[in-house]
Amino acid sequence: MSENLPQTIYNVLTAIRGADDLRPLLNIGYALVKANGGKLTILVVRLSAETPPEWLKIPGGLRDIPIETKIAQSESTARVILREARRLNPNLLLLGWRGDSPRRGYLLGSTLDHVIQQVTCNLAVVRADPTWPDESFGSLGISGDTTRYSGVA
Repeated sequence: MSENLPQTIYNVLTAIRGADDLRPLLNIGYALVKANGGKLTILVVRLSAETPPEWLKIPGGLRDIPIETKIAQSESTARVILREARRLNPNLLLLGWRGDSPRRGYLLGSTLDHVIQQVTCNLAVVRADPTWPDESFGSLGISGDTTRYSGVA
């Protein structure tokens, strides 16, 4: 006799710092969610306003997966990321790193170090190269028209 177990949805939360992080983190998040049947949540933390930044454009080729955006206003990006990770309980928290040398006393930087030390879900930190992926990588459905995403959660 087989049990009917509840179906789990693979949730990925990605915090995107700026336009340079958008392409690589969207590509990785999209591929993971598409392969595992889930939902992608994009978190943008801003200092000044809770309105979507101009660079936050979700390509039209991503309409085959659920994507939610959350714009938060705060001076502490790490606190917001940790709060949302606790609230959403994602399967994976996906963060970008520019590869720059951090300030003295930090391994990767003040935000990443704080999040890495306190997050309770799986975490992936990737070097966010704005030119990746290029055409040699292949299409993950992210080429083509980009349209401004109007849904703000």
